[in-house]
Amino acid sequence: MFSEWIGALAFSTTLVGLTLILVVWYLQAQSRELKNAILKLYEVNKVVNQDALDFIEQAWPILKAAGFKGMKGEIVWFGEVKRIEKGKEAAVSYPVSLAEGGMDFQLLLAAPRLRGEKKLFAQLIFQTFKSLLVLDVSNKNTQFFLSQKRLEKYQLFVQHDIKNLAQFIQLLADQVREVESEDEKHQLVEHLKKVLPGVTGRAEKTIKQMTLSSGAFQGVESIEFASEITRIAKGLDIQYQLHGSFSCSMSYTLFEQVIQNVLENFQHHAYDKPILIDVMPDGHVIFSMARQEGEKDIQSERLFEPFWSSSEKGMGLGLFITRELLSTVGGAIYFEALEYRNRFVVQFCAQLNPE
Repeated sequence: MFSEWIGALAFSTTLVGLTLILVVWYLQAQSRELKNAILKLYEVNKVVNQDALDFIEQAWPILKAAGFKGMKGEIVWFGEVKRIEKGKEAAVSYPVSLAEGGMDFQLLLAAPRLRGEKKLFAQLIFQTFKSLLVLDVSNKNTQFFLSQKRLEKYQLFVQHDIKNLAQFIQLLADQVREVESEDEKHQLVEHLKKVLPGVTGRAEKTIKQMTLSSGAFQGVESIEFASEITRIAKGLDIQYQLHGSFSCSMSYTLFEQVIQNVLENFQHHAYDKPILIDVMPDGHVIFSMARQEGEKDIQSERLFEPFWSSSEKGMGLGLFITRELLSTVGGAIYFEALEYRNRFVVQFCAQLNPE
């Protein structure tokens, strides 16, 4: 009887010992999994250079592997809306509500009902994800704020134009070096006769802008849209087709800067195709271009982000400046990716009075 009791005790002790070993092993495995997930979030954030939009996309596989079932919501990124919908809904929601500068994040992460260490695990992963997102948005806002403090709006315009003029001079120098025959020289001279008046006009306006205050954009004068758009487009030496006409009184400096910035944006991404420009009866101006076969979708949510550009020629300021300018007079600009065309719609103010 005693021996049986001793045997039972020994068995129980062994069972308890094995249970403790399994518990310790399980906790250590959970700890390693948690540590790895957190490290991956930090690594991904570093790889995307603390870019909030890219971080969300790259972080989702890590969140999914950690047990989250879905993520949905809406991001307003410098005036553009990006909707997020990944995975599926679940019983418990983890909200992210974050707004700073021109950035607004309203997200919900979904997870099943969890208990104990699994619930703690999910909460720690979520808090890490949210903290990194807050840090990214704060850094972006700081960068933008510092840039704004360094440069007033009109200084941004000047810097933008100076870069374009410098590129023109560099291109001209390359063309002069390559000219050899008399026929090539003649062709170059004829080309310069067409292009230089517009470039010279831009240079003169740039010099004037260097001494302008922001009040220069408040002056009002009569503008005939079609003729002025034609002049600006010819000065940029781009292919275009223009339809429609409209006249009203508004700031000519603002009008010219908006038209020039939109046309240059198309010019930087053109594939030898003409830009279609439609001046509507209500004063809206629509700029569009046929999409290239196999062309990648444009990251429309980034188009108006300051200092972001998908072109090596661009500074990432043109469209941002355009939206900022239009906002001062109650106007707007928005982008539409249609099936066969990409286009910008420009509204110069809430209500234009035709002349």
